[in-house]
Amino acid sequence: KQPPLQPHNQFAGFISFWRFDDFVYVEHLATEPHLRGGGLGRELIEHLKALAANLPVILEVEPPVNDIASRRIAFYKRLGFTLHEDFPYIQPAYSPATQPIALNLMSHNLSPEAPTFEVLRSYAHTITLQVYHNYY
Repeated sequence: KQPPLQPHNQFAGFISFWRFDDFVYVEHLATEPHLRGGGLGRELIEHLKALAANLPVILEVEPPVNDIASRRIAFYKRLGFTLHEDFPYIQPAYSPATQPIALNLMSHNLSPEAPTFEVLRSYAHTITLQVYHNYY
């Protein structure tokens, strides 16, 4: 196990997220390319999971159609996320000049008692209304 990263007073990366009543949505995670593989992304996700407490965490990923997308999915799987390839999800367009994009959702800490499809549909609806329609 690598030791925790130490601050160096330089930009290293960030995570942006939305906390809703019943789940947390990760909008974006990015690290500086030269720092990838050093544990920063893992630390950011683990910190977010701690902030989320017992709430499910949801994020969007590109389908595993190329090496980069597959590596990204594998990264999140190592952190305990589940890929929902069978759930049809379309990321709404950010602006009238762009197109919606077919993506996959990944989740962490979904209740095993709840019907996954219905829960994901509810979360996707919240993300569409609260994030994409209200802010983009």
